[in-house]
Amino acid sequence: MSAPGAPEPAQLALEELGPDATAGDAVRRAITASTLRLLGHEAGVRTRREPEDVHQARVATRRLRSDLRTFAPLLDREWLDGLRAELKWLGGELGPVRDAEVLRDRLVESARSLLEIDRESALAVVAPLAADVRVARRRLLAAMRTRRYRDLLDRLVEAARAPALLGTASTPAVRSIPRLARRPWRRLRSAAAAADERSPDEQLHDLRIRAKRSRYAAEAAAAVAGKQATIFARAVAALQDTLGELHDAVVAEAWLRRQAAGLDGGGQRFAAGELVALQRNAALEARGEWPAVWDRARAKDMRSWM
Repeated sequence: MSAPGAPEPAQLALEELGPDATAGDAVRRAITASTLRLLGHEAGVRTRREPEDVHQARVATRRLRSDLRTFAPLLDREWLDGLRAELKWLGGELGPVRDAEVLRDRLVESARSLLEIDRESALAVVAPLAADVRVARRRLLAAMRTRRYRDLLDRLVEAARAPALLGTASTPAVRSIPRLARRPWRRLRSAAAAADERSPDEQLHDLRIRAKRSRYAAEAAAAVAGKQATIFARAVAALQDTLGELHDAVVAEAWLRRQAAGLDGGGQRFAAGELVALQRNAALEARGEWPAVWDRARAKDMRSWM
């Protein structure tokens, strides 16, 4: 069930943009799309334990923050900063649950892939992650019972209906919205030019974040820019996914090394070493793959719509 007094998805409608749509219309559509996604999974986050609900709620929150950043030249700054700050708070509550679920699921899958003789010990090594998920989930549900959370949902519905637009938002969307996607693209291009397969993990994680922002900007622009923007977004999403695999493997290896320090049994220490090797191999594979994925995304014909 939804929070008492929480808005329902039916209160909003996602409308297609016509040829005469303004930039403001595109802003409203983007905010509406992500708000509907968040509201659509809100009840699931509360009542079910399916990781997909938390995942989609987090994606919606991140996309809202990213879209608001992209559309900043069209929006009142004080209004924008206030809404982004509250979305950052919600993301901070959703994030630990999602991160714990991803780590748990990844390492359980790796443990189950080992030979039967090592599988039980490996599953025992990663078993504490289930408790981490429960703790993070309790904190999230407590946050979702607060007035702050309910007020944020109301603000998002109001933002979808009537964002605080500036006069610049009256320009034709087909001309202005694709241009707004150029800035996140240029930041992505600069970050990729400074990196290679030997770059530090932190640098490649930052590159992944820039890819995500460029992807979201392109997806927001696709409502007016059409198929070419969608194709570009998919190519950048592939880069984001490859770098995401690297990040997840690095995080998993670091957790395993911390966990291994406190293990007593030789069987569990050996299993932990096997799991570390799997994560290290996954990270090395992703490091080797991302430059080629980037080459496809940066092809000049991918950006004809900007």
